[in-house]
Amino acid sequence: MPSGAPKLNNSHTFYFTGRSDGFGSGLSTNSSDARFDPESVRLSRDGKSIFVSDEYGPYIYRFDRESGVRTGVFNLPDNFAVDHLDPVGDVEITANSLGRVANKGMEGLAITPDGSTLVGIMQSALAQDGGDNDGQVLRIVMIDIESGAVTHQYAYQTDTDKKYTASDIVAVNDHVFLVDERDGKGFGDGSEAKFKKLFLIDLAGATDVTNLSGHDDLAAHAVSKRLFLNVVTALKSGLGVTGFDIPAKLEGIAFGEDVLIGGVAKHTLFVANDNDFLPVYPAPPAANGKPNPNQFFVFAFTDANLQAAFGDAAHAELTLEPQIFDKK
Repeated sequence: MPSGAPKLNNSHTFYFTGRSDGFGSGLSTNSSDARFDPESVRLSRDGKSIFVSDEYGPYIYRFDRESGVRTGVFNLPDNFAVDHLDPVGDVEITANSLGRVANKGMEGLAITPDGSTLVGIMQSALAQDGGDNDGQVLRIVMIDIESGAVTHQYAYQTDTDKKYTASDIVAVNDHVFLVDERDGKGFGDGSEAKFKKLFLIDLAGATDVTNLSGHDDLAAHAVSKRLFLNVVTALKSGLGVTGFDIPAKLEGIAFGEDVLIGGVAKHTLFVANDNDFLPVYPAPPAANGKPNPNQFFVFAFTDANLQAAFGDAAHAELTLEPQIFDKK
């Protein structure tokens, strides 16, 4: 199989490819490689730059919003990278005892409201932290935008019963964040969605795990989390969507504009899916495929909802109001 690395890269003219074999030699975080699978996108406070996280490297890149030129690279520590690269995921996983799991690198990205800090979350645990197994502990990385330095790392424990992953993170303020944790079940997988939940976490006072390694050590210092929204429950009860029609990959979250509903000011939260570029599922030549569009589910909530999520420890879940279900 060809290497996939574009020849133009050898003359320092860079472009990107989603091909899994678009890499060169050395660590997977080599920013001169073409292998790039963008996941989360955040806008700089001044509106001039776009920050993009990637699951192959993992990378975090900055692009000029007007020209599209890559203007910055935020380097993650070497222990986030793998050094035995292979286009076949299972082969790459077997060959590496350190670094990100194949195709499950820096999935989510947030930016603090003051625009000073990027906050990335890995989709799955690093190999040295237990890898992609049930009840994994992921790393959250804080990066100072001005200096490019990684300033802190924190641990996030997924549900301990199943192999769930994190798909995105968004900032509520400079220390409180909303994390999208999910299964891979639902429409696009031929199964029924069970677990799509958004959790609030508070990094104030959390333990820095930069110098720790291994599942148990990280789990002992994982940040506390509170359920903010059970998306499956909300869509079923609020819109009558079946678990088989809820997209398997609900991977993007972002806050929208505030709105007035019944005279009450409310915040909005957008939840979007990734359809993997498959316009129909099952894909041809399978018969009777159904449209598989990108969709946006929009929920309205109040400050009281946020406060409640950090209130009673026995609080099970919030019932937010689904406002939009766009199948177009």
